Amino acid sequence: MTYRESRLLFDPAVSSLGHTIRCTRTVCHEIAHMWFGNTVTMEWWTHLWLNEGFARFMEHVAVDHIFPQWQIWNQYGEAVFALALSLDSLDTTHPVEVPVGHPDEVNEIFDTISYAKGSAIIRMLQTYLGADVFDRGIQGYIHTHKWSNALSADLWAALSEAAGFDVAPMMKGWTTVEGFPLLVIDQVSSSADHKEFKLAQKRFQPSAAPGAPSFVWQIPVVIETSWSKEPINFIMSEAEQTISIPCGQGSAGGWIKFNAGQTGFFRSTYTAAAAEQADGLAEGIRTQSLGAVDRLGVISDAFACLSAGYAPAATALALIPCCSAETDLYVWKELSAHVRKLMGVFADEQWIGVLRNMVSDAAKPTADRLGWTIAQGESELDTQLRATILGLLTAANDESVAAAAAQVFAAGSYSTDLRPMVLRLAVKNGGKAGWDTVKALYSSSEHPEEKRDALVALASSTDAAVQEETFQWALFGGQVRNQDLSMVLRATTSSARAAWSFFTQNFDTLASRYVDPSARSQPPLPQPNRHMAHCPAPKCGPAPPWPRAADRPCAEVWCTLCGKMCAPCACVCGEMCLVAPGRAPAGPVQRQHGVLSHGLFVAGGAKVCWRAIFHHCGDRQGRHRGLQNKRGGRRNRSIF
Repeated sequence: MTYRESRLLFDPAVSSLGHTIRCTRTVCHEIAHMWFGNTVTMEWWTHLWLNEGFARFMEHVAVDHIFPQWQIWNQYGEAVFALALSLDSLDTTHPVEVPVGHPDEVNEIFDTISYAKGSAIIRMLQTYLGADVFDRGIQGYIHTHKWSNALSADLWAALSEAAGFDVAPMMKGWTTVEGFPLLVIDQVSSSADHKEFKLAQKRFQPSAAPGAPSFVWQIPVVIETSWSKEPINFIMSEAEQTISIPCGQGSAGGWIKFNAGQTGFFRSTYTAAAAEQADGLAEGIRTQSLGAVDRLGVISDAFACLSAGYAPAATALALIPCCSAETDLYVWKELSAHVRKLMGVFADEQWIGVLRNMVSDAAKPTADRLGWTIAQGESELDTQLRATILGLLTAANDESVAAAAAQVFAAGSYSTDLRPMVLRLAVKNGGKAGWDTVKALYSSSEHPEEKRDALVALASSTDAAVQEETFQWALFGGQVRNQDLSMVLRATTSSARAAWSFFTQNFDTLASRYVDPSARSQPPLPQPNRHMAHCPAPKCGPAPPWPRAADRPCAEVWCTLCGKMCAPCACVCGEMCLVAPGRAPAGPVQRQHGVLSHGLFVAGGAKVCWRAIFHHCGDRQGRHRGLQNKRGGRRNRSIF
């Protein structure tokens, strides 16, 4: 295993809790690949998420088991789950399972969707099935496919066997369709006995035209109420569905939380008729009768729906004063991320002072409680919360925080968790002298986290001359590693124009450092394919369907261009074949009824018979290293 220094090395005397958690997560993630990646390997790059999604999920399982005091699942909701939802709402997203046909495409899917969304749908399924059933299914999956290869269908089969019913129909939409649903909640009626709601689902896609068609997911929904400890579980498999929730003692003025535990990969919003329920959730945040992860989820959904135009601003902004007594680190991190974004986007608006005051009023009680120094016996999470709260007050232009930061910087008496904020303020408000001091710290420090904090802070200056000096020093000074230069460019939120100007003027130099010229000329990857027929849809023409494993029937082969099932036929040799576009045939071509006759068929590129691969290969011309899994088991069909 190989690691960046900043993801492996930490010193309790110098490292912040955040850095310690990041290192711990990374180590657990890589060790998880011993099972999800080594013991069982994905069949093809399409199923990368079986490696990375599981490793991201299992890293949290391991950290929670070893360090329960870190409340890692609360952090998961803020740092992983919410990020996956945010990126999967964009037009540029992609399904968890992505067809890969060229080496360049492999790197493109090592992204947040494969990692974070992959882990999120695994956690959603674990919640739906129950931990015991899920664990039995995973044990069966690993045992059946150890030292071999697997597809998503193999995972569904193992979990279905453990559960006693087929999970594949529900899960297929979560892995093969991009995006996720928005659950629109409308209250139809209310009585002393029950409350009735009409639920509607549509894709959460801010750019979609009104009334645009949407995929219908099978959504596992968990509901909890303030008056009952018994959760309500059901699958929403239609575009619209009505549900009745029994009332009980204390239901008047209580709350109903859809997506309890925040494990379902969807967002929720309320119609005007259900405003009573939104108000109930706000009260649940104020009184903290809602659990921390649910408080986080309500805030996340409200601000995301505000940004996307699915909910009025008042619904989200009303949650800010409700957090004045909030004690959970990750709830504050979630709220901070959203309000800082709003304060940045609308910084020049006349009313921005109202928002800043609202944020300050909500955060100051916690800031006053925690102060600037670590108290004896203070929890690790409160130590990190101090940095989050003071950073939020800084973003709200609280002058008292800036003045106190200058004092602790001059005295050198700040904690490691406060270091990033203190150094940024020193550069931002301290002029060239502050910049020189932080630069000297970067040059002299031998600790990766301290160097990173100083490097990011150096890009915080608002002085144009200092900004230019920062860029020139980072790129040409010889002290900043190539892998760290992006930190400087990303940190220039206060000088985006200067960063863009520097990037465009030095594009050739940057490209020479970061772009691998050979990556643009690699041949397409061979694609395992049992099915040689063309797609029947006229618009797709001769495009071959996406590959499936040899042990899958032809009826399961679907064209990735049109989504339609292709006509059943296969190589007459009975073996799985490879599609290698652009490669020359390795033997004679014979046609028999429009399909292969043991060997090859050329249609927009050579299609090479699986059996022939063992005899007609040579290095870059197609030699395969490791067709036979040396530990035994069936052939490894992830062939390169």
